[in-house]
Amino acid sequence: MKITQKEIQFFNENGYLIQRNVLDKALIAQCLDHYWKSAPEGFYRSDPNTWRGMISQNAFTREGIHHQDYDWKDHTLKDTPCGRSLIAENASIIEAVGALAPFPIQRSHTRGIFGVLPGSAGRPFHIDGPRVLPFIGVTGLLADSSLNAGCFTFYPKSHHRVSELIENGTLDVLKNKSQDMYKMDLWKDALIEDPVQFTGRAGDIVFWHDSLVHQYTHNLSNNIRIAMFVDFYIEMNL
Repeated sequence: MKITQKEIQFFNENGYLIQRNVLDKALIAQCLDHYWKSAPEGFYRSDPNTWRGMISQNAFTREGIHHQDYDWKDHTLKDTPCGRSLIAENASIIEAVGALAPFPIQRSHTRGIFGVLPGSAGRPFHIDGPRVLPFIGVTGLLADSSLNAGCFTFYPKSHHRVSELIENGTLDVLKNKSQDMYKMDLWKDALIEDPVQFTGRAGDIVFWHDSLVHQYTHNLSNNIRIAMFVDFYIEMNL
């Protein structure tokens, strides 16, 4: 994937860059097969009518699976060939991240597949911050996603102000996220643009800056918002 100078400029200015039809469909299918093995009790892949309602916390006992309310997360994809190959070890994506990153990539981390169930009220805006190392996030859709369907959503250009707050110590990214990452009073002046919902087809991806303010929306659709999240950490000690 060749990233143009214009796209680099757009990413630097806005904090995100969407690319369409990037992910391998066969690998997506394999990842979805793995994901559905951790389905909440009573959820059946062949019957969308069963994909509704809140689920109890950690209802599935396998390590690396998180069920709570309307969230269904599988963090075990990092241990599978398909989960690593889809984004984290995808040479084309690595090349693109390398073009967007100000310094070389140190390593990648596959967070896993995050599902937002129908009926979800969404999640508040927050920031992840660079934590120990700065990173560029890559989020890939594994199923089609429409507006107001649990979409990964972000405020363009908000990373500039948030990065300033991190650099001057107002935001301490080494703290528990709940202490600073959700305190909008610290960074509400960063919200200068209308939020953008990442919608599209399975295989679309978005690159995003680690300090971009983001959330996921309510899910008014009948489908699960299924996306994979991967962080590409950037080496600063040159």
